[in-house]
Amino acid sequence: MEISIICHCLLYATPHVAMDDRYSSAKFELLLRKGEDKVKIPNFFFRKWGNELSNRVLVEDNEGDLYAIDIHVEQLEGNAIAYFINGITDIRDIYCTHRTCLANFQFMGQSKFVAHMTPLRPSRNEDPASMPPPTVPRVPAVPVEEVTLLYWEKEITHNLMRCGHALSIPALVKKDGFQRRQRKVQVTLPDGKQTTWEILWYSHQCKFGHGWYSFCRGSNLVEGDVVIFQMLKSAKEVYVSIKKA
Repeated sequence: MEISIICHCLLYATPHVAMDDRYSSAKFELLLRKGEDKVKIPNFFFRKWGNELSNRVLVEDNEGDLYAIDIHVEQLEGNAIAYFINGITDIRDIYCTHRTCLANFQFMGQSKFVAHMTPLRPSRNEDPASMPPPTVPRVPAVPVEEVTLLYWEKEITHNLMRCGHALSIPALVKKDGFQRRQRKVQVTLPDGKQTTWEILWYSHQCKFGHGWYSFCRGSNLVEGDVVIFQMLKSAKEVYVSIKKA
């Protein structure tokens, strides 16, 4: 494969570069999921460091192998939204041994990243919202805080299929994942598109409102389908996928 040849040539031609101190805070976490061909780069990172990225970047993985990954930028309501595209699937296919992989990226400057990958597999026998946090390996020379993967599933019932029916968010997810009275959350849909869902707050719980309604209508959900929610506590972003009945 062409990209594989490029990557291996770069592996021998490009030695590991020590990180400049000014990049110590230039890091972020992503969820890589099977079936996704592009992955959104967090807005906070791209706003600050995007001018130092070329259209193709290098990513060094756990084993020291290098991957050439293209960056695609779209304009959404006047804002630049950046994605990893060609090449990110090579890393995903290696490390997503199950459904999901946690990728911890550290920017090194000169369009180069170091990434540490952790395959994730939530147990079906446990309440996903109460699962202990996975430990994230540390990127060399850069201390990285542990992050929590919040995971929960919702089976579609007849009531949920009714137009305008809000979806309750588990109490532990509400406690750990959302700021008090946070009104909206960014959501990545199964096709990789970005959208925003409304959060409705009540005295003892919160629910997804507008956005969730549109998702139900547009996804052709039927009774018995299962909607899977994953969220990095540190990222305040929800990733949604569907398991058909």
